[in-house]
Amino acid sequence: MNSMISLFIDNELNLEEKCLFVEKIRNDSPFFLESLQLLHQEILLRSDIVDAVPQTDIALPKNWMLSVKNLFRPFILIPAAIACIILFLNLLPPEPAKPNRNRFVIYRPDVSQVEIVGSFTGWKRVPLLKIGTSGYWEGVFELSEGEHRYSYILGGDKPCADPTVLSMEKDDFGGINSIIHVVDKA
Repeated sequence: MNSMISLFIDNELNLEEKCLFVEKIRNDSPFFLESLQLLHQEILLRSDIVDAVPQTDIALPKNWMLSVKNLFRPFILIPAAIACIILFLNLLPPEPAKPNRNRFVIYRPDVSQVEIVGSFTGWKRVPLLKIGTSGYWEGVFELSEGEHRYSYILGGDKPCADPTVLSMEKDDFGGINSIIHVVDKA
């Protein structure tokens, strides 16, 4: 297909280009026939798919009233209502999983700052709160079900694994991460 024909059909030619198009149609018979054929095709493409909806006559059975009455009998309505309720309950979206709240506590009275980093913080440092003058530091985080790795940072620069967790592994930076397994409480 000639691109000039397409530009003409889509009304993307300026006035000079339209003049060239008309001259080409006048002088080139195959170009004229191709343009005409593509214009007819465009008419079909832009027309409605169905001009009119055909009318259909639906013949009702002779005893259609009896059939309708049977639908309203109680012994038919009760199972239908139960089926509707079951269908409705199955279509309800499931309740979203509730995150598990986990409390992290470490006893370090000798430091002035404790932070935690882990898979549940995006490996960003999050400061823990000091609990009075007891030497304990705590933080509460919502953890999804699964395995999580974390470590404490003491005094701003010293990594420390959780001494209360037995499962640990070395990380890629020479430190040790604690590993906890969170199970859904529901």
